[in-house]
Amino acid sequence: MGIVPALEPYVTSYAVATAEEALKLRRRTDKPITVLCCGAYKRVRGTAFSVGSLDDAFAIPSGVKAAVKIDSGMHRTGCDEQTLPAVLRTLSGRHIEIDSAYTHFCDPSDAETTARQFERFDGMTRTLGVPRHCCASNCLTLDKTYYLDGVRPGLALYGYGREDLRPAMTVTAPVIAVRFVRKGEHIGYGDYAARRDMRVATVRLGYADGFRRCGAPLSVDCKGQKCRVVGRVCMDMFMFDASLVAVRPGETVTVLGGRATMDALCRAYRTIEYEVLTGFDKSRSNTIYIGL
Repeated sequence: MGIVPALEPYVTSYAVATAEEALKLRRRTDKPITVLCCGAYKRVRGTAFSVGSLDDAFAIPSGVKAAVKIDSGMHRTGCDEQTLPAVLRTLSGRHIEIDSAYTHFCDPSDAETTARQFERFDGMTRTLGVPRHCCASNCLTLDKTYYLDGVRPGLALYGYGREDLRPAMTVTAPVIAVRFVRKGEHIGYGDYAARRDMRVATVRLGYADGFRRCGAPLSVDCKGQKCRVVGRVCMDMFMFDASLVAVRPGETVTVLGGRATMDALCRAYRTIEYEVLTGFDKSRSNTIYIGL
């Protein structure tokens, strides 16, 4: 929510996942909001809620606008050709205004599948007379024909999803202890033992904060030096080899940014950028917005 002041001059509307997010966002903007997850409805001024089934059409409260979700081939949520007419009749009968219609592409790198999904979505919604959108961050490289009335950049706001973007988020954490460990001595939980004499720094960040345990090597950036994580990541702490850097308690290390790259974390976790970014627990950390 803290980036809203920076986005406000450039967007016509916002999209969020939940009604709770819509309530928080409404305190910061007067622009339209769409809630993209079906099923949970509240009355939030200027907010449209997703309707993707007949049950949703009956559940959405009167006086709330509907964003009709179309299943164009992803088979997650949304109306297909058989259910859409009944959904539209129900919304009309309940005097629910249709605000927009949208879909998701399952794999924009597959040109044939994407074209087929777009054709299906276009055929189902062309006559509705409402704004339509189907492109998220991973679709911004597609032909602009697919953009229709708007796009939904999410991951792109963090600086990922396209090669011409610059990462906009870093994650840092404080060093809380530095000690000397002799070869063969244990470091952290389990059976990990130092392979040589080394200085080990302990950082106040762990898997409860989103810096996950995994079987692959992890590294952090300490003063521009790539330093290897040693031992197992704990719930609230982890340790790294600080033999080559003059770091002291109270100084910070970077776990995402600099030489601690997103690519390295994605390879270690065997996942995608979005899961890494959303995995860092905001309730246990402080978020600082720079340049807003």
